[in-house]
Amino acid sequence: ANPHKWAFFGGQSEGRESDIECFIRELSEEIGLRVEASEVKRLREYMNTTVNQYRVVFFVETAVPEEQLVLGEGAGFSWIKLSQVGEYDLADKTRDDLQFFVKQLP
Repeated sequence: ANPHKWAFFGGQSEGRESDIECFIRELSEEIGLRVEASEVKRLREYMNTTVNQYRVVFFVETAVPEEQLVLGEGAGFSWIKLSQVGEYDLADKTRDDLQFFVKQLP
């Protein structure tokens, strides 16, 4: 959907899984990060009219070093400091969601 751009990992729910279950599964499939539902925080949700899909964005705080994760899907990944996200060629919705996230910080 966003070739050659940085974007969040994501995917669609399978079967009857909840949006949180989908988030947890996708993190595990895409980078091997295992998290518990109690760790997941909902950032925002809205209709993405560009692709006519409802977008739900979650995040989780973790201190897992990048070298302990394994890329399962995608072209690459990296932990990025919030102060440096402006240096990356981000997908539009990822940029919007990150700007929203930063505004929520204390």
